[in-house]
Amino acid sequence: MANKIDNKELIDLLKNAKLNSTGQYVSDCPFCGKEKHFYISKSTQQWDCKRCGESGGIGKLLRYLGKTHLLEGATIEERAVIKSIKAMQEMIDDLDTELAELPDVCLPVGAKPIKKSQYLLKRGFLPFDYEYTKVSKTRIFPVWEPYLIFPVFENGKIKGFVGRFEDNGHYKAVTNKDINLRYKNSRGTNFGQLLYGYDDIIAGKTSVVILVEGIFDKLGVDRKLHLTDGSIFENEIQCVATFGKKISSEQIAKLISKKVSHVILLYDWDATNDIKKYGLELEKYFVTRCVYLKERKDVDEIPAKELLVRIEYAVSPKEFTEGFINRIK
Repeated sequence: MANKIDNKELIDLLKNAKLNSTGQYVSDCPFCGKEKHFYISKSTQQWDCKRCGESGGIGKLLRYLGKTHLLEGATIEERAVIKSIKAMQEMIDDLDTELAELPDVCLPVGAKPIKKSQYLLKRGFLPFDYEYTKVSKTRIFPVWEPYLIFPVFENGKIKGFVGRFEDNGHYKAVTNKDINLRYKNSRGTNFGQLLYGYDDIIAGKTSVVILVEGIFDKLGVDRKLHLTDGSIFENEIQCVATFGKKISSEQIAKLISKKVSHVILLYDWDATNDIKKYGLELEKYFVTRCVYLKERKDVDEIPAKELLVRIEYAVSPKEFTEGFINRIK
């Protein structure tokens, strides 16, 4: 027997619901807000949105709305589903409470914030970016002198840093200890437990988070969408970097702890398999959309107008995995 709730309770959940001639309630979509685009069957309580593409059964809808208690009067068979919903909520709670305070990290001795860099100018840096990132340099130790040092903050404290070789982006492959690496990061830091830009997310205010791979991707998205100045989206949308293509349970837990509800996975063009894998994982906790960059462009290379279009036409992990890429080639 399928999960169902009382018909009156169903109507109360929906906004501007009206029953049509085919036995479906038509209402405003709880997920994207589009008026008169959300269809839910009165008999089966299966639903879908004609605008954003979200679909599912009454359990998924109640979980999203935080109304799973409405199923408490269900049959024994239906309670098996209730149990699984509650187990998911408990797992999310566990992820949240198990987050440990990461140790603070000191920047290399002598590191001081800078206000200009020829290399960063080529990467599109604006005066605001220097203040926001606190990007620094040191001249005391030769091993760090060629590097731009980006502190990674969490709750206002430095938990690690990323060093980017500055010599106009040119670097050599490592053949011995004296040749510079492209990136030289703080030792002992587990970057899989950090999110660059985590403090930008405001609990209860930021509902949508765009996930990108690296620092320059995050800063590029911020500039193009005006995210960090709050002038357009008023902090409802923020962007953070995962330090690579992997997404850990700790990073997911941190998003949950900030009450994020929607995630947009915006990785570089060569991360198709990773988007498939982590898109499906993220969908267990968030309303998730995936963006595909078919022109082999990295995120920070996309013009602002094009970036907005790509995000607008992002698809669900299921659609991305089951044929979206084949249709757009």
